[in-house]
Amino acid sequence: MKVVKGDFSFDIDAKTLEVALTRMSNITSYSSSDTDKQNIFVSDGKTLYLVGLAQDITAYISVCSEVKGSGYASFPIDVVQGLVKKRSGKFRIESDQSELKIRSNSTSYKLTITLLSVGDDVLSDIKEIEPTEMKGTKISEGTISSLRKYVKTASLKEAVFGSPLPVYIDSRKDQLRVISYDNYHALILIVPRKEETTFRLAVTGTTYGVIEKFISDHVVSFSVEKYLNLVGENSSFYASLPPIQSKDEDYDSAMNYYKSLKNPKVKFYINGNSFKVIENMATLRSAAADAASTKYSFSTKIGVVKREIEKTVDGVKKKKIEKAEGPVLEVTYSTSNGKASEEIPLLMPEGYEDTWKKVSFVISNKILENIVFPFASYSSVEFCVYERCVTLCAELTSQKLVALGTLDS
Repeated sequence: MKVVKGDFSFDIDAKTLEVALTRMSNITSYSSSDTDKQNIFVSDGKTLYLVGLAQDITAYISVCSEVKGSGYASFPIDVVQGLVKKRSGKFRIESDQSELKIRSNSTSYKLTITLLSVGDDVLSDIKEIEPTEMKGTKISEGTISSLRKYVKTASLKEAVFGSPLPVYIDSRKDQLRVISYDNYHALILIVPRKEETTFRLAVTGTTYGVIEKFISDHVVSFSVEKYLNLVGENSSFYASLPPIQSKDEDYDSAMNYYKSLKNPKVKFYINGNSFKVIENMATLRSAAADAASTKYSFSTKIGVVKREIEKTVDGVKKKKIEKAEGPVLEVTYSTSNGKASEEIPLLMPEGYEDTWKKVSFVISNKILENIVFPFASYSSVEFCVYERCVTLCAELTSQKLVALGTLDS
């Protein structure tokens, strides 16, 4: 990208400017280092670009195609965002190498911003930016569509500190795997499909959320470059997000552990919608009084269940709800604010009527609440209890979702 010192000016719709500033702010906000962030208007005499630079992040947006003069102007993006927010009409923006002057073309509103200094290293980075054809492995639209849907589903937070965990994307020819895990729990999403392009990429749910905001309603092409950073681009913008350090075993460990589990102590099935009771119970927790991890207690037993019975009366089939004894999973949650419990009926698919046994186990709230909510939309969830962990598994034609959670001692 051409970078020279000089004065420049351009006219721009207020809404267009606000949208460009917001999208760039969403990208550079991903960097945890504020000292390295810079947002710069760059004019090459033909096109006005908004360039965003942060630690391991490079992005630019083509803002307008009519500009007078060439030059660059670094400014505090949050300040300008606030000053132009919800304004209407057009702005005239001028830079004279020391100040950025913004004034409304339709009202008396005007403002002046002192420009920030730009170091030689930053100028060198800008000069290296050049809109070109994709250099990395292109990600197909089908895969991107799946990732936009599934990365959020499979995202986990650390069981101890609550910060986002990496999401490992393993794109294979026969399936897409999206995995997130630590030593305490895991979520594994498997989507069967046929795809020629294969790649492995580590991101966080936050990373992909930033890309989503940046995309808005634009058509975007994605690629994975050689340093495993995710790149999104089209004819008017480019964004490269930093890679997360990963090893090949990071993509296989959780799945290999799941496959190694044999002979559960007990296996039963429940309706995923029943997990919504966990969300209700979680409101008992007080951040102050229950700062330490609280625990959910589970036990299988014979309880009272409601079942739909179909009977024929005078030749007419009628459905009736009856109460009867049957196997249930009792969930109990106690905090300093009180105690809640509920009995969840076990589903008894044909051939599994006798597989359930009486068993009790305890799981930390930080683990349980992380893994159960993605299963709420599944009508049947396989629940296995092992010596040290539990597993949940649900399948549809288009996907398979697996979760693992360690038991509390």
